[in-house]
Amino acid sequence: MPKLRRSQMRTACSSAFFLVFLGGTAFLNAQTPTLAERLGYPKGAKLLNIHADDLGMDHSIDQASFEAIENHLVSSASAMVPCR
Repeated sequence: MPKLRRSQMRTACSSAFFLVFLGGTAFLNAQTPTLAERLGYPKGAKLLNIHADDLGMDHSIDQASFEAIENHLVSSASAMVPCR
């Protein structure tokens, strides 16, 4: 077997690590369920997250945001503290 120079050895080791890393991530991704699957939807389902922004900004915004949350029209919200 021919003797490799240090730079060639580094390149060979880097290439081997990269190939093992790619193979490992492909294997893990094949077995890991998607977020949609974990939430009970089929694998290819498209999900939409509707976010209520600026809670605490104004009474009317708060009222509308809380109503949307209670009616499951909004799936997340953020509050502005302090606003005034």
